[in-house]
Amino acid sequence: MQTYKFCGLIVLVSMLGGCTSKAEKSFVAGCESNGAPAEVCSCTYAALEDEYSESEIEKEFSQMEPSPRFGAYFVEKTLQCARENL
Repeated sequence: MQTYKFCGLIVLVSMLGGCTSKAEKSFVAGCESNGAPAEVCSCTYAALEDEYSESEIEKEFSQMEPSPRFGAYFVEKTLQCARENL
């Protein structure tokens, strides 16, 4: 019985890992390439998704200068995630 539970957990984790969007993968990869830990990058993206849609996030990062509101929220959440994960 324990083996079935363990296998079920592995399948569930694999399925959830496949739910990461291309935008999130790109954000996390870019974030990590700038020296931030993966946990902080993933936390920050999740916080952005709580406030903005995926298309809004992509739009903000594709601009030369994101909107002041987005920029402030991004900095606030990045700092919060760093405090929680470091």
